[in-house]
Amino acid sequence: MAPKRPSASPAGGDMPKRGLTATNLSECMGLLAQSMKILEENDLNIEKSTAVIRGVMEKNDVL
Repeated sequence: MAPKRPSASPAGGDMPKRGLTATNLSECMGLLAQSMKILEENDLNIEKSTAVIRGVMEKNDVL
């Protein structure tokens, strides 16, 4: 039998499931902001996608 490989999914494998809290929501939104910045730096034509992301972040009072 093949050995079990760990799941690449954050919700899978041995990782405990966490409830959504203000702290981990803040972490997620911070990572999203970093990702958005990287995307903008790497592709100047990504403005439409980042505008949608920015709208979601503003709605959640992150920006």
